[in-house]
Amino acid sequence: EERWEHIVSSHRDMARMEHVIRETLMDPDEIYWDPQFQREVQLYYRWFVGLPIGDHLVCVAVRVFENDAFVMSSYPVRRPKGDDLIWTKSNP
Repeated sequence: EERWEHIVSSHRDMARMEHVIRETLMDPDEIYWDPQFQREVQLYYRWFVGLPIGDHLVCVAVRVFENDAFVMSSYPVRRPKGDDLIWTKSNP
């Protein structure tokens, strides 16, 4: 609940798009390490068509611990940040 409040207050365009965050986490197109956080934060990206804000790439930032993780934030972006790719969805 607290994380959702943070996301909506910091990124108003994500309001009413909780399902987009879930879909991005469950089925990302790519995952990168965030270059600002020294392998402590993973950035999940997924492309969406037809969002209320238009067609966008959505990022979900996840802080990763040895036995736990939590969503830090989520926001629309134009392109992935960083060049340290962890995982990419394979093309069929």
